[in-house]
Amino acid sequence: MGLISNLKNKFNANKQNESRNIPSRYEGIQQANLTIQREDGTEVIFYPKGVKWNITHSNGEMTKLVTGKIDIVRPDDTIFVDSGAPVCFEIPRDMSIEQAIQSGFLASLDYNGHFDNLNYNQYNVLGRLVIQNNNANIIPFTNAVSQKVQELNQELIQEREQKNLEIQRKQQLRREEEERHMQQVFAREKQEMEQRRENPSFVVRNQKRDHNNQILYSYQTVDRNTGKEIILGNVRKLAKDSQSNYVYEGRMQLLDNSVYHMRDELGYAVIFSSAYKLEQISETQNPELVDRISRLLTVNNLQDDKMAYLGQLDIEGNITRQLEQTLPEMQDYIRSLQRQYESQTER
Repeated sequence: MGLISNLKNKFNANKQNESRNIPSRYEGIQQANLTIQREDGTEVIFYPKGVKWNITHSNGEMTKLVTGKIDIVRPDDTIFVDSGAPVCFEIPRDMSIEQAIQSGFLASLDYNGHFDNLNYNQYNVLGRLVIQNNNANIIPFTNAVSQKVQELNQELIQEREQKNLEIQRKQQLRREEEERHMQQVFAREKQEMEQRRENPSFVVRNQKRDHNNQILYSYQTVDRNTGKEIILGNVRKLAKDSQSNYVYEGRMQLLDNSVYHMRDELGYAVIFSSAYKLEQISETQNPELVDRISRLLTVNNLQDDKMAYLGQLDIEGNITRQLEQTLPEMQDYIRSLQRQYESQTER
């Protein structure tokens, strides 16, 4: 490749101007890294790994095979220390790695475009550095050293396979941990829902006034079949029939977790009647009435474009789901409200 000593000063100047300090993860080398700064701002960074073999040639000359990685870093790139293409080169045994590189060895290779098409899947053979008449030159490897490079490539394959296995092992452990965590979450939620199902409540979450100054309540209870929480929002008392059954309308949400409930004016439109005032049930927390009202509100026939009739809770505590079994006046009133709601949703 010819004389390379004329590049030594350029390399040393770049090394002195180097502003990055990237710790090496390779053992056996004290210096952090050796860097070539190109005119376009790109950096060629050499991460030395160490001496792989000491070699004695047939003419008695003693050398050593150095391994490491070359990383090409463009301006504003993120630098990963473990990235880079594997490289190897041969230097005299009495020369340190840093001395070899400061001689201009890598700078010369980069100047001649040797690092433009690096192979990241196997070792790139950079050649052998020799000192002849006080001049540093690069010559090809001998056949014996080339065979050693094949061993390096096999080791590289094994290292990557081992690394992939380790990554897969950690991923599997992480998946198993996540699965255990989710199982614990599901078990806890199931227990909480079972406790709610067995111990229902009927409480006021909040209240507000509409534009007519009427109080709108938001209640919370539980679905007696699933244990999920029911939010009955924007509850409005509409009327009372001749048997003192109060008619209520509101918006119902069935939730796994009440933290994520929607606004009270959203949810499914529902209408129902009760011989008991809802505010009295929530105030007294009478277990029997709480049980009855929670059962009345446990339904599965909710639709987005319909005002669902939930049923009627009478003074005896019985729940009637069929609107046809209520008073004619109740039937006419509720059907009228349902038709109004459907006509509004169709607009």
